[in-house]
Amino acid sequence: DVENEMLRYSFVNGSQFDSVYTIDVSQTFLLNNVNGTLLLLKALDREEVSSHMITVRVEDAAGHSTTGVVRVTVRDVNDNSPVVINANSMGVILLNVWESTSPNTVIGSVVGTDADEGNNARLTYSINTQSITSRN
Repeated sequence: DVENEMLRYSFVNGSQFDSVYTIDVSQTFLLNNVNGTLLLLKALDREEVSSHMITVRVEDAAGHSTTGVVRVTVRDVNDNSPVVINANSMGVILLNVWESTSPNTVIGSVVGTDADEGNNARLTYSINTQSITSRN
């Protein structure tokens, strides 16, 4: 039927995002009002907004309409470097140890974090033995 062939697609005002950030859907996505394809207008950053909930209206020539929700989940890429969070502004963790401290005593720890998620946020720790210095 001709009425069903003439569908029009549009964003519903007030489309919601399940994040604390507000992004103008018309500045981030473009919806083709004739065929309903959704185009990304700018790069997305999962660390800023991890998913977008967009409400779309579909209307036929007779004025009958329905709405649907499109959830766009932003998948993580490893785009952030890890950070040592207990280091000073020079990137150094300062530990003071008494000379009488017994061997095998825990004297401190390195605490790191990464803004990525999943395997992209997994950290490994190692000691670069060439960077070890001592003073007499």
